[in-house]
Amino acid sequence: MVAFKILLAAAATATLGGHSSPPDNQPAEPFRIADNVYYVGSSDIGSYLITTPEGHVIIDGGYPETAPMIEAHVAQLEFKIADVKTVAYEVLNALDCHIFLGAHAGYYGGREKAATMREHPDGPNTFVDPEGYKRFIKRAEQRFLDQLASEKRH
Repeated sequence: MVAFKILLAAAATATLGGHSSPPDNQPAEPFRIADNVYYVGSSDIGSYLITTPEGHVIIDGGYPETAPMIEAHVAQLEFKIADVKTVAYEVLNALDCHIFLGAHAGYYGGREKAATMREHPDGPNTFVDPEGYKRFIKRAEQRFLDQLASEKRH
């Protein structure tokens, strides 16, 4: 249950950040947080490994420079990086989301939706947007898969 809550809270924004350079990406020792949840990040980049018999999930892969460190930490904890799956998007795609909100209004068209509601207070609630949520998750998943494919080529 702990892992599922962490996964849900973090997965929606895992591929949305656009960091250009790491602030402090120094090595840090990996460790077990609780049950099947492990810290595998750097000194300032919080990356987490959630292990399951069906496959593992990494939450927040950090910067490109963090990836080798995360891979080494996974191995140091005696897990295989090949067992990491992209199940986060399976969970997000399966959610029955009706009111689409996010950490930044740009994720869900917040400004436009608020303006429409102000202009038409008796109209339909523009924040009830299950299709917008699905489109957003599909775009985020595609960006993730494109980046993954690019990294596998190098």
